[in-house]
Amino acid sequence: MESEHIPSPSIWRVARCLVVGLVLGTILGFVLGWIYWVQRRTGAGAARGLASVEGERVTLRPVPRAVEGVSPEPADLTRIEGIGPKISNLLADEGVVTYQQLAGSDPGDLKEILREAGLHFADPGTWSEQAALAAVGAWETLEELQEELSAGKRAE
Repeated sequence: MESEHIPSPSIWRVARCLVVGLVLGTILGFVLGWIYWVQRRTGAGAARGLASVEGERVTLRPVPRAVEGVSPEPADLTRIEGIGPKISNLLADEGVVTYQQLAGSDPGDLKEILREAGLHFADPGTWSEQAALAAVGAWETLEELQEELSAGKRAE
C-alpha cells in the first residue's frame, strides 16, 4: 500500500503568499491604470485649455495663385503629428506641399491617397486641423494639440 505524501505546511504558506501577491499586484495594476486614465482624460488637456482648441476658428490666408512655372514654397509637412518623410513625399507627389493646401484637404481624400500607397496605418483625421494652425503660425497652440495626439490620432 502506497502512502500519500502530504505537503508540509511551508509549501502551503508559500502558495498562499504567491496567491496574495498576485491578487494585490492585479489590484495595484488596475488602480494605477485608472489613475493614469483619469489624468490623461481630464487633467492634461483641460488644465491647458485644450478643450477649446477643437472649436476654435482659425482664419486662413488665401492661397496665392500659382504663377505659371512657379510652384508655392513647400512647407515642412513633417511638423504635422502623424506625417513622416514618406507621407510628406507622397503628399508632395499629389500636389499638397503647403500647410494651407493640407488644411483645405478632405480627410477622406487623404485617406484614399494613403490607402492606394499601401499606408493603411496612417490616419489623416487631424491633419487638416493641425495644418490650419501651422498655416497661421499658431505654433504654440499646435504644440498643445499635438501633446494630446498619438501618431496624429486623438487619444480616447
